[in-house]
Amino acid sequence: MSRKHSALRSHADRVASTCYVVRLRAFNRLISGIYNKSLANSNLTISQFNILTAVVKREPVAATQICSALHLEKSTLSRNIRLMRQNGWVCVETQGRTILISMTNKGRSIYETALPLWERAQQQTRESAGEEIFQRIASTVQSLKRQ
Repeated sequence: MSRKHSALRSHADRVASTCYVVRLRAFNRLISGIYNKSLANSNLTISQFNILTAVVKREPVAATQICSALHLEKSTLSRNIRLMRQNGWVCVETQGRTILISMTNKGRSIYETALPLWERAQQQTRESAGEEIFQRIASTVQSLKRQ
């Protein structure tokens, strides 16, 4: 192995063992897996459930508000909303340049069905990861938002 290749491998080892993003994305995939498995019977993913939560909290809600609240890219929200509209879970209304999203009765029913499944995943995650990690993540997110 060349010296240059060895040095590059050393850098890669350091990145892999110390990078926040590497650890957070692995954590996110593991935790999301718990929620997605629990929500499978509702035909919702945890991402869709979170978007529906944002809609239920503020409906009718502007797409930009959902993106801001959930830190989503506009294209990610658009893809999810398109699927949710096709499934009859949400409806979209345009007011000028603003896109407003609301729940349909079918969407409310799906969301209500998913709530106990989410509760089960929440409990399982709390037991696995612990309450302290949740509190630390929440405070770190708030801190990063202020920067």
